[in-house]
Amino acid sequence: MNKIIFKVTVFMFIFFISFNTYSLCDDIDSDTIDIKKELLETSTPPEKEINPPSINSKASVIIDRNSNIILYGKNENEKRKMASTTKIMTSLIVIENCNLNDTIEISRKAALTGGSRLGLKTGDKITIKDLLYGLMMRSGNDCAVALAEYVGGDINGFANKMNKKSEELGLKNTHFETPHGLDSDEHYTTAYELALLSNYALNNKIFTKIVGTKNYTILINGQQKQLTNTNELLGNFDGIYGIKTGFTNGANRCLVTACKRNDIDVICVVLGADTKKFRTQDSIKLLNYVFDNFKSINIDNIISSEFENWKENNLNNIVLNKSISQNINLKVNPLYNNPINNKSPYIPIRKDFINSIHTTIDCPLYFETPIKSEEEIGHININISEYCNLCYSIVNIFEVKHKCWNNYFFDLLKNYFNILKFRTMRVDTPKDCPTHLLENPDQYITKVGKFLRKTSLDELPQIFNIFKGDMSVIGPRPALWTQDDLISERDEYNINSLKPGLTGWAQINGRDELPIPIKVQMDKVYYDKLSFWFDVKCLFVTVVSVFKHDGVVEGGTGQMTQKKLMKGLYDSNES
Repeated sequence: MNKIIFKVTVFMFIFFISFNTYSLCDDIDSDTIDIKKELLETSTPPEKEINPPSINSKASVIIDRNSNIILYGKNENEKRKMASTTKIMTSLIVIENCNLNDTIEISRKAALTGGSRLGLKTGDKITIKDLLYGLMMRSGNDCAVALAEYVGGDINGFANKMNKKSEELGLKNTHFETPHGLDSDEHYTTAYELALLSNYALNNKIFTKIVGTKNYTILINGQQKQLTNTNELLGNFDGIYGIKTGFTNGANRCLVTACKRNDIDVICVVLGADTKKFRTQDSIKLLNYVFDNFKSINIDNIISSEFENWKENNLNNIVLNKSISQNINLKVNPLYNNPINNKSPYIPIRKDFINSIHTTIDCPLYFETPIKSEEEIGHININISEYCNLCYSIVNIFEVKHKCWNNYFFDLLKNYFNILKFRTMRVDTPKDCPTHLLENPDQYITKVGKFLRKTSLDELPQIFNIFKGDMSVIGPRPALWTQDDLISERDEYNINSLKPGLTGWAQINGRDELPIPIKVQMDKVYYDKLSFWFDVKCLFVTVVSVFKHDGVVEGGTGQMTQKKLMKGLYDSNES
């Protein structure tokens, strides 16, 4: 009887130990699958379904790597245990804080860590780099503890680093307690935030190389050990290049995969699948769903088209109260509701949604001045799907200044006159448009006109404007009535109070090449140095410039290099 009791006790003890060990294990999964069979059965449905597939996993998500936009979601914001997918953050912390060539000695605590193991023993010597391969390919919990001790001093210290990084990335529903992911009530994430973390990690070339490696050889105490990646889809599914498996009793089967085909690059996360077979099938189904039903489009082109249509219909109706000029320059800034990265304007959109993209432009038509440069004055909202709502900001490019009493006074000094020139442009040239604002102005210039403009002879009739009293020989060049930007900036320095000239300081220091702000600064130099002798200098330099054809650039306002600009301003100060 005593023998029977003893045997039962021993059996129960062994069973308890085994069960307890198994409850903590990670990636030790006896559930084997025929990956080729699963790929064949899952990848060739009789008909391509446009609706998302039915999956076994408790939570899952697919995001576009470029924009972090959700392409598919199931309980994607639900907090769940994450098992060994934890090691994505573990490896990231190590890579960002260590010299990978350093060699460390394995502690007793690391060597005794349960669950999936690389098989390290107390006193073993191994490099950080090889530990990382053992961590991500073999899912070694002993590797995780060894790295945590080296980087953080202990597991708690390393967990603090993990959580600090989580905060930096804006992961509000993620918390780490260990570097390996064995079950704990306070160790959790969501499918979506795990995808965001994975996306960030994959921007690191070292990380990407490790998780995309199928087979690798490491050295432990100088002895070779062969590793094979636990990710069953790596090397078997077209386009997959990482990243991590996971399994505990609490988390069940988990898998994070990165896959790229053509111009669509996504991360797929499945959490809580009942079996390895289901996690594999779910991942294949979801990836096939995205690649079959989504198309990459340039969202910036759509925004640009909508915005240009809006400007065409509304720009003339904008009122700038008490502004120096009624000229306003608007542009659309890139996507700003993207928390981690934005590499290009291309995003995947479900094919049946492309023609139903809804764009709303929210921008007022009445403004109180002043308006700061780059100040946000409106928004463009784009509704693409239930998962995808984008927002672009509308900003004003240049500062719009408030009109003061002196501006009203100088308005009285302004007058309009017909400036005389030899015709150099074709009769079908757009009216009231400066040459520099024309698209491809050369197409409008006649053959004779090119010679006249190159030699500045087209300006010769303005001698009659001088005799009439409209102009002087030297002064700021007259602005067209449509050039609100030039007129308003000249108002700031009272330059418009001067009589315009046939030539001037700005004309001989860049002419067509000068951007508007620099042209105004050159005009200010003339205003400040106004004198007979300075006019003589301008006249002399003009003759030289005409013979050299300096600054004649059709459609090229603003093309002068910074070096040339600074030289012109320096020369003016020396005068």
